[in-house]
Amino acid sequence: MSRRKIEVVVNSNYLLSIIGSVLLHLGLGTLVFWQTDFSIETLAQPKAKKVEVVQAVVVDASKVDAIRQQLLDQAAKKRQQEVDRQKKLDDSARKASENRKREERRLKEAEKKRKVEEKRKATAEKERKLEDKKRLQAQEQRKLAEKKQAQADVKRKEAEKQRKVEEKRKAVAEQKRAEAEKQRKAEEVKKAEAERQRIAEEKRKLEAEKKRKEAEDRQKELEQDRIKQQIQQDLDLERKQREEEQAKLKNRQRQREVAAAVDFTTDKIRARMQKLWVKPPDWPEDGEVHLKIRASANGTILSVEVIQSIGVAAYDLSAEIAVRKMGDLPLPEDEDVAEQFREFTFVFNPNGKQ
Repeated sequence: MSRRKIEVVVNSNYLLSIIGSVLLHLGLGTLVFWQTDFSIETLAQPKAKKVEVVQAVVVDASKVDAIRQQLLDQAAKKRQQEVDRQKKLDDSARKASENRKREERRLKEAEKKRKVEEKRKATAEKERKLEDKKRLQAQEQRKLAEKKQAQADVKRKEAEKQRKVEEKRKAVAEQKRAEAEKQRKAEEVKKAEAERQRIAEEKRKLEAEKKRKEAEDRQKELEQDRIKQQIQQDLDLERKQREEEQAKLKNRQRQREVAAAVDFTTDKIRARMQKLWVKPPDWPEDGEVHLKIRASANGTILSVEVIQSIGVAAYDLSAEIAVRKMGDLPLPEDEDVAEQFREFTFVFNPNGKQ
């Protein structure tokens, strides 16, 4: 049943209920009014008419009230029942409407899914047909290519056969020509060999004489070279010994300079650190902290680590904080000296030296 039909039925029932309730109230009012008037008329009749015997019915007012109240209660109950019935009808109509809408949504969603599925199937079928078409085309192309390849193989084999026949013919002709050329060259070689031997013999004699003279000259040169080389070796050895001795002297001097510069830089670091150090109370007289310090090439302090504690964490921390406060080490421009402070152990002893 559609919503409009439900609303018409509900409204018709509600109208009939109202009409029935009104008629019930009118009937109740008429009955009460009639009973009340009748009682009044009965009581108000003159007593003079004693000759007329009238059988009157006296109605108890309390019973009338009870009946009226009962009718009113019944009417109220009917109205409440009608309201409840109407509410149930409204609830049923609302639920029917909600169910209808829910069913419509379900049907729409099902229709939507059906269309999507049909579209997917149509697309899949289209793709399948396209793949079949491509596969058939590929098969045709492959067959055509195989046919062309077979024809090409036949032509190639025929051409290869012709080539081999031609090569064989040329080889036979070349062999004959080569044999003739070989014989001609053999005669020329024979003549040339005789001439070569004659010339070679003359040349050998000349070469032997030349070699003898060259050997004598070479022997003299070798002796002179040996003497010169020995003199040069003696001079080189003497020069090398002098250079090595000078290098050793310079190296020892450089080591002394670097060591002095390292000590100087260490003293500068200690002095700067002591200025920044906040001495904790009860620092021991001979207390010292061993710190491993890492710095960059330009002296920037990268890390500080306590590698030998004084025994009290607060004392160790005071020394570490003093190093970190420096920020940069006062390094010299000498790269050899600065390299010594890239990673080094620093013994901090305010009352002594490293």
